[in-house]
Amino acid sequence: MLRDQQKIPWLVLHHEPPAEVKVGGRMGNRQLYYKIQEYHPDFVVSGHLHNQPYVGSFADRLDGTWCFNPGLPEQSLAMQSGIPNHIVLDLAARTATWHASPNVGNLPITETISLKGMPVTQSMQLPTEA
Repeated sequence: MLRDQQKIPWLVLHHEPPAEVKVGGRMGNRQLYYKIQEYHPDFVVSGHLHNQPYVGSFADRLDGTWCFNPGLPEQSLAMQSGIPNHIVLDLAARTATWHASPNVGNLPITETISLKGMPVTQSMQLPTEA
């Protein structure tokens, strides 16, 4: 696999979060849960369950895979926000920072976690096709 040959992190984007982790809870996708266990991507980023980061978490691990869901606040609060919820992955610093509109109240949320165990990547440049 390219990831193993070039030491490039593997990021999967999926509409629904996996089941049985804090970003997906019991409403997450069970098939994705099993595929993560089978293929072991480095990161899975999803959405669909808009409120889950507010009641569960924006990040969790499934085996060695970091799973993320930036969420979406209540519609009236989302419309007041100048920027959508998002997560900044800093692979050099090994951190993930969640920037979110509040779901209640009016203070924006910023939370940073450490991606312990995530190797530092020397180069993020993909090889060119021959």
